[in-house]
Amino acid sequence: MQTTSKGIGENGKTLINMLNESDRLYKETGCYCGVTEPRLMKDDPVRWELFHSRIMSALISGRETTRMISGSPFVREVAELCIGLYTPEGDSVAQSTGIQVHVRCMGENIKWMIRNNWEGDVGIADGDLFICNDSVMGAMHPADVYDILPIFVNGEVVAWVSTVIMEVDIGAVSPGCMPTANVERATDGLRWCGEKIGSNDKLRRDFEVKIENSIDMPDIFLLDRKGAIAANIRVREEMKGLIKEFGIDYFKRAMRELIEEERRNQIARIKQRTVPGRYRDVVPLEYYMKDQPVTWVPARKDFMRLVPIEMNITPEGRLILDFDGAGEWGWHPFNAYPASIWGAFSVTLVQTLCYDGRANLGSLLPCEINAPLNTIMNPAELRRLATSTLWAPLLDVFGLWYGMLSSAYYFRGFREEI
Repeated sequence: MQTTSKGIGENGKTLINMLNESDRLYKETGCYCGVTEPRLMKDDPVRWELFHSRIMSALISGRETTRMISGSPFVREVAELCIGLYTPEGDSVAQSTGIQVHVRCMGENIKWMIRNNWEGDVGIADGDLFICNDSVMGAMHPADVYDILPIFVNGEVVAWVSTVIMEVDIGAVSPGCMPTANVERATDGLRWCGEKIGSNDKLRRDFEVKIENSIDMPDIFLLDRKGAIAANIRVREEMKGLIKEFGIDYFKRAMRELIEEERRNQIARIKQRTVPGRYRDVVPLEYYMKDQPVTWVPARKDFMRLVPIEMNITPEGRLILDFDGAGEWGWHPFNAYPASIWGAFSVTLVQTLCYDGRANLGSLLPCEINAPLNTIMNPAELRRLATSTLWAPLLDVFGLWYGMLSSAYYFRGFREEI
């Protein structure tokens, strides 16, 4: 969709036009947003490193803010959360410490809102609060809730900040964050599709009432929201301070160059540490639903699925995962889908190929995933299925991928990395 009306993006552009232009430039040049000549790091490497470290410091500080405010043991003790900074188009610039699954996923939710004209139909204003956890939009499972806040400067969206928290309870048919008795969407818990839940940095009362009447532990859920909002506001104000110090033009250019530099670094790492070729394996998935308290009788059955995985590493430094031949999807909460595969891929990449604290969208641009439709890795009935326990197949699949990558490391001589 294209529009010529004045928008909230750069130079009066709409966000959808900015997103379309960014995609076009990448296709035409092969470089993120058409950045063919990254120059900021070369011009002044000290200033460049200071800029990146200040972003990371703000994100990590925001994450700790959430931990101190929230009463959830997942947040305070396990620290099952993460905060990311995103471009106006929804592309990951930097991530805090924490769960690195959502490098791309949080951005996919921002892109979904942009593509579905949230700017025009819903409205995006300074201080608006949005919430997402819908797998159809690009989130992981429902327990991972994204709190998203736009960063405005002089009436223009210059970035987004998003916090993800894994919730203790999401209101599913059975308690917990990853229940197995739910086999279709209506029993999977509450879903939010980019809903606006607050304005002027404050939660709406009707949203609070909905949570109080829908979830077994509403106090913990609402404290998580307040912790996430406080963290997002803190990062937003830090970014405004950064813009005053470095200038708005530097801020915009540097965000995009951070992604392009990481893309090039990832290609270099793949070339350096692996041997090109085709690596193949297969994982059996066994799930036991016969004795689960499933409400729909036909879903009460044990089953097995085979998922072959093929990794192709090209001499040009591209890494391609192919799940062709995977078994069929079914009525259970173990179905994965492309966005969730990217999430699992992100967290494994951060611990193997790009663990220097600079992981962002650029880490994933040299990679490709093929998940055939109508399989357990890409079900056709996504809008009707439960997705609460999709980590079950992903853990098995990417545990296998670790072994395949280890083989590639070994062939190149990096034995200590295995």
